[in-house]
Amino acid sequence: MGVVKRVLTRFKCDFCFRNQPFKGRQLIAKRPSEPNDVHFENLGYSNRVKFFRRMVSLFVSLILIAGSLGAIVAISYWKESINADDAGEGTTTILSLALVFVISFINSLAAFLTRKFSAYEKHSTHTNYFIGVAKRLAFVQFFNTGVVALLVAFILGIFFDQGGFMEDLFFIFAINVYIGPAFNFFNPWHVKRWCDRRKIRKQGLSCKMTQIMANRVFEGPPVDMAQRYANILKTLLLACMYSTAFPLGYPISIAGLFLAYWTDKYMLLRRHAMPPTLGDDLAFAMNDTLELVPVFYAIGNVIFMYVIVPQQVPEWMADVRLEAWIGLIIATFAYLFPCQSFVKCCHKREDRSSVSKSYIEVRKFFNNDYDIANPVTRNQALLDWLEFLKENDKEQYNDAKDIIK
Repeated sequence: MGVVKRVLTRFKCDFCFRNQPFKGRQLIAKRPSEPNDVHFENLGYSNRVKFFRRMVSLFVSLILIAGSLGAIVAISYWKESINADDAGEGTTTILSLALVFVISFINSLAAFLTRKFSAYEKHSTHTNYFIGVAKRLAFVQFFNTGVVALLVAFILGIFFDQGGFMEDLFFIFAINVYIGPAFNFFNPWHVKRWCDRRKIRKQGLSCKMTQIMANRVFEGPPVDMAQRYANILKTLLLACMYSTAFPLGYPISIAGLFLAYWTDKYMLLRRHAMPPTLGDDLAFAMNDTLELVPVFYAIGNVIFMYVIVPQQVPEWMADVRLEAWIGLIIATFAYLFPCQSFVKCCHKREDRSSVSKSYIEVRKFFNNDYDIANPVTRNQALLDWLEFLKENDKEQYNDAKDIIK
């Protein structure tokens, strides 16, 4: 949620719901993070330190995009010189594929560095870490995949030439949409781990591995939710932004999303370890980011209406250009203003009755809280919880005592 949206949300809370202020100030509360979601070791870092580290991460991302721009410009100049020498269509196609593989390599490098620097940013929760990685990775890969190539096409003026932007756009969609699911399924590290597991099974009782070593080999990798969200956002932004110039991007993207869904489902059920406990902030943050899709769709319409349609156009085409600008204004307004919140204000809220219980009544079901999840206070918190069970629920106390020991 952007700055403008935060201000308008605060305005909405004051005048739409008529909330009473607390000591003269309007408070906006949200559900706290799950205990296992908290990075307790990162809570000691100040907001100033975290902000500085995030600026460093952003600077590294900009360097990656600049490097990608330089590589794409070099390959595009090379293709232009080949076209001038009439070297043949096959050579330009090979260079277009090389350009796309350079983009894919930069995307992979961006994914690796984004994770490293996001850990360097010292987020307070796992959810905030995934949100930071997903958002930065989605936009870095989107700009590297689509916007940089478009910028090079504007610089060199090659859109519909042989080996130009439109030809590159087909390979960009075809490879970048499918390379993610294909790499996840045919991951070489998984093949190596599968071979190691097979060797260990053949050893049988003669195997001398410790339990920790066996866990490292047989336990699946963690689920990378940030990369999953980033791939989906990148695909949606690409398909919508270039839909005017490249309508074939829609069926290619739909097929890619279908393949990604089934691949991720198989990986989650068959290969990955149990994912960490995450809050619902990640889903809400990605949902807010999806509101940018109509904005980029409208931006693509405006750009390609002036690129594809010549300057001397009939009157009806001029009207189409005007409609593209109107669409951009509407999409931007819908993104900046909390329209969904205003719509909810017009509907009467249902009075849902809730059953309230005291903390003492339900404490025995809380086998995890902030004190238990915190490594510093964990031992004493477990002893306090067991003492509470001993006084209030003997049966659960006996079960929990054996498990904790």
